[in-house]
Amino acid sequence: MTMMTDKYNLRPMRGQDIFQLWPIVVDGILVMACKKGGDVVDTEVKYLHKVAGDDFDKLYSTYVKDGGAWVLEDKEAAPDQIALAYPDLFPLTQLDSLSASNEADFPAYMMDPPQHRIVGMICLQKEGDIGVIRRFFLRRDYQGQGLGSKMFSVLEDFAKKQALVQLKLDTLSFYPVVQMYQKLGFKLTKSEYWASGVDTVYLEKDLTVKPNL
Repeated sequence: MTMMTDKYNLRPMRGQDIFQLWPIVVDGILVMACKKGGDVVDTEVKYLHKVAGDDFDKLYSTYVKDGGAWVLEDKEAAPDQIALAYPDLFPLTQLDSLSASNEADFPAYMMDPPQHRIVGMICLQKEGDIGVIRRFFLRRDYQGQGLGSKMFSVLEDFAKKQALVQLKLDTLSFYPVVQMYQKLGFKLTKSEYWASGVDTVYLEKDLTVKPNL
């Protein structure tokens, strides 16, 4: 991955990044709950919280080692954390065990603390010659600037260099980001309706098709 602009840099994830990433992920989960119109402490959100926690417990083996995981930095801002709206449900103390797990998993050279503010993340899992995009998050106060599209552009270039022929992802239907995915060339392949009233949509992009000039 390479620098996107003079102000923003997309770099490989390191173990200590989780202290800035965790609040961003939690904020994304809470936004989902609010969009759904439900109680942010219902069992569904607790389940999503557990999934995120389990995921962060295995960042290196799940993403970094065999696929890729990157964070977006604002090079003009110092590291900080988003204040958690529901610290009882999403305690920062959970990071103690997650940090210990990552410290044991990540190589030592990938444990240096970040020098800049982390504002987003994106991960890629390889399944043969297909890349599955996971954990795409961007801080709310950095959305609407085209940064998500730039992150996907860099990720796509990386996927092509890895000889991947397709990118896949899934998300919730009410997220505005679905429109961004479609503008970037992703095609809707199917949707699933859950009893909770939420639709999950699945999208794919063929990397072997050359764009029309």
